Amino acid sequence: MDVELRAKLKDWDLPMGPFRSIEEVYREMEVETHKLGPSAATELAKVLVKLEVEDDPLLESLEEFLEIYSRHYPDALGEALLLELRPTGSPSLVRLLGCTGSAKAVTQLKKVLALNEASDDLLEALAGVLGDLGGAEALEMLNSLQKRENLSKQVQDEINIALSKI
Repeated sequence: MDVELRAKLKDWDLPMGPFRSIEEVYREMEVETHKLGPSAATELAKVLVKLEVEDDPLLESLEEFLEIYSRHYPDALGEALLLELRPTGSPSLVRLLGCTGSAKAVTQLKKVLALNEASDDLLEALAGVLGDLGGAEALEMLNSLQKRENLSKQVQDEINIALSKI
């Protein structure tokens, strides 16, 4: 991962102490978003997957940053995230697809994810993103998920929330 990005993520990591506000951090994230531009989306998606696989504590800061980034470059980030999508997720990647509003995301999620082997974290992320993206195909996937046996309470709750959004 780029050393400069890692340093920024560490700087944005919570808790920040008494000398920095969350608003200040969000302003810095906005500036960095514009500095990086849409061309950074591919590398950012790769870093997201890498941090999740490594269970890196900076993952949360990157997710916060990518939510802001997605407001400015939703198409670029959506495409980059879809390129990194694998049968097992990652849950963070799936969650962030909801921020992009990608029209192709639901179809790709349906096509790529191995739902029979999916972890509860991935199923919960999937339900949330389907609720965020909406549409007939998302509704069909949610109804199919809801019929599965042995779903955790968290996954069932997320499915119900998502269904209420559509």
